[in-house]
Amino acid sequence: MKRIIVINSFQGKKDFIFENLSYFGYSIILADNIVPKTIEQYIYDFLKVDTFQVNSAYNTIINYCKDNQIEGILTFWEDDVLLTAKLNQTLNLSGIPFYIAQNIRNKYNFRKISKKLGIPSPYFLKLTEEILGNLPENIIFPGVIKPAFGASSAYITLCKNKEDLIYFYKKISKEINENIESALHDGLELFYESFIEGKEIDIDMLIQNGECKYIVITDNNDTGGPYFQEIGQNAPSFLDENLQKLIKEQAINYIQKLGIYDACLHFEAKVFNNILIPIEINLRMGGDEVWYFNKYVYGVDLVEMSTKIACGEKIGDYKNIEPKCQLYGEYILPHKKGIITKININYEKLKELGVIKINLNKKEGDFIEIPPNEFSFIGWFILKMNTINTKEKDKFINNIKNFISITID
Repeated sequence: MKRIIVINSFQGKKDFIFENLSYFGYSIILADNIVPKTIEQYIYDFLKVDTFQVNSAYNTIINYCKDNQIEGILTFWEDDVLLTAKLNQTLNLSGIPFYIAQNIRNKYNFRKISKKLGIPSPYFLKLTEEILGNLPENIIFPGVIKPAFGASSAYITLCKNKEDLIYFYKKISKEINENIESALHDGLELFYESFIEGKEIDIDMLIQNGECKYIVITDNNDTGGPYFQEIGQNAPSFLDENLQKLIKEQAINYIQKLGIYDACLHFEAKVFNNILIPIEINLRMGGDEVWYFNKYVYGVDLVEMSTKIACGEKIGDYKNIEPKCQLYGEYILPHKKGIITKININYEKLKELGVIKINLNKKEGDFIEIPPNEFSFIGWFILKMNTINTKEKDKFINNIKNFISITID
């Protein structure tokens, strides 16, 4: 059995990942501060580390690897992308080199390197108190403030003019912290970029030895503003097939320019006038519903493929794979802040309507906030249909919501 180190269990929130890894025959060494009871049965060995203390965690894992043969190291969490890259580079394991991960994980650096490499980018500007006092004349509005190390759309805020920019910068600077979004432990820096027009999409990719082995497009619902919290998505994409082909060619070209040779990627972007404009590139499998979308629609298990790439095991070529069904997913968002006093879900009826998965991140008794104070959601569900179009979608979703009742007081 191949031995792999998985960094961070995320406190048992995604147990299916460890169940899958065990099923595929890997011996899992978990690097985390605890082993959640729900995954104890899948863990071969445990390295007690605080992954927020990067240097200490790095040294502990390196010392373990000196005495133990390890075939691969990977993470499924944005929080630990840099630590994973640093370890893989030091140990000469398959993965993304640290210097490349630094340029992409930091969204401001990603804009700088993209501009240098000729990858389409919006206007962007690093934000400090000094810069705010003397904003460039050529600054473009509208735009958004973003944390350089953010995730889950946390703190991303629309600014229509200079007054908005100054106000929201000061507000977010006071409020931003890693308790709201743990990925911010890498840094709390803010920057500004002009608003990107176009259709928002996600692209899931598998890259091995510099060759794209799998690439599929998911349509995202328009998130609007002033805050850009995810709403829902569908796969396969409704976009014209010729446009999808063009998008995929551009995405592969960008990844090659960035020097990514071995990775599972979740690529967030917009398409405007047939041009693919990256929003960000997550250097790991996408979260929430992403695994389910790829597994059900295309039959590709991103947990398995991520791990094979991390271990240097050859994977097949799935670029021309045909979709097996249509999925639509939607987040269950709070309508106000407060304590969740009642969750009432008719699972049997939802199953009859085609819901294949419903996931709850919150439970009765939990307090939930709304943007801009917090960017969390109550849960999400996935609807499976043989065929679905945009007109049918709204009808089905409204019907499904009749059987999901959340009371917040």
